[in-house]
Amino acid sequence: MKKVVYFIVLCLFVVSACSESNEPQQEDQTPTISTTDVPAFEPDVWNDGKSGWRRNTKQSQNNCYAYAVNTFNRSDRDACPGGSQGRYWTEVCGSLEGIIAAAETDGLKRLTGDEEPEEGWTKVALFVARYADDSARIRDMHWYRRDNNNMWSHKPGESEARNTDDAGELISNPENALSNTHPEFVTYMSVKSAVEQGQGSTNINGQDNGSADD
Repeated sequence: MKKVVYFIVLCLFVVSACSESNEPQQEDQTPTISTTDVPAFEPDVWNDGKSGWRRNTKQSQNNCYAYAVNTFNRSDRDACPGGSQGRYWTEVCGSLEGIIAAAETDGLKRLTGDEEPEEGWTKVALFVARYADDSARIRDMHWYRRDNNNMWSHKPGESEARNTDDAGELISNPENALSNTHPEFVTYMSVKSAVEQGQGSTNINGQDNGSADD
């Protein structure tokens, strides 16, 4: 009798093991990103203090766009899409497509759906804020960049570069991040960047970007 019971238990164990091995395996949904020429999150390079009207620190000189494209701003005005053509915010803020088109003149490429950047390019995200009394008008924009750890960071204006949203949470997806100032997601784009901080190839100044020591 004991041998019969043992045989039945053994059969049940074998059937169960075979059934588990035949179950489809859950695929990892985390996107595999290229880390070639993708910068790390190194806030100390950018956060060297505000300098007021003189703007002689990297923190004061570089805004969200300069940080997202990883290119130090060496002009006397804020970095803005279309900077390679000498354009300024008031010239491109008329529409979402106008901002995107201006960024494309700087060399950025628009991504669609779940499209990932090509090798050596960094993924960035564009958000905007609209006027409360006129939702058709765009008041301001904000950019995030994806670092080589697959997490996101940003630099609001002259404030410090950080990898957290307005709730203090790490940013794994900018679309889910809390922003009290720029809540509307527009699109993802890609930019030719660099591992070294501030050494991206985007021309945001309307002239040669020069060297890091300029």
